[in-house]
Amino acid sequence: MEGPASLETVAFADGYEDLSGRHDRTLDDKLRVVLPAGRWREVFAAGGKLTAWTDCLALWTPRSYRAVTAQLVARERGKELVPGTVGDFREDTVDVTPDGQGRIILPVDLRADAGIGEKGAEVVLVGNGDRVEIWDRARRAEDRSTRSRKAAVTTLRSLGL
Repeated sequence: MEGPASLETVAFADGYEDLSGRHDRTLDDKLRVVLPAGRWREVFAAGGKLTAWTDCLALWTPRSYRAVTAQLVARERGKELVPGTVGDFREDTVDVTPDGQGRIILPVDLRADAGIGEKGAEVVLVGNGDRVEIWDRARRAEDRSTRSRKAAVTTLRSLGL
């Protein structure tokens, strides 16, 4: 039996989405967010997995969700995580499928964990490789204020990239 796929293995495998970019959105009256037209809607057309993440929500493709869950299972079995972590992560996961206009519902409990408000709340969708992060706009601005584009470029150059 094969072990869990590492995120690096998934990242360089066929089918890795390599999501990137930023899109500002507003929650509608039914607490839905609209995925950007084009590639992002295509990637999630068959559905995705919505989870709590660090200060935001994460929308995973089924493949990337399986990879991250496999990593969590391996770490829990290796005693790196508190027992029950994987079960909690799975329990709090919501299956979502965009409607014909590319909208997905953001459940109240997940929104609350991420600091995302009610209808009219301003959010930011950020492509982050294997997932789309959904942030409260003010929270994302605060998070980004700790880093600059210049620092990222300087770091890349110091690595010889």
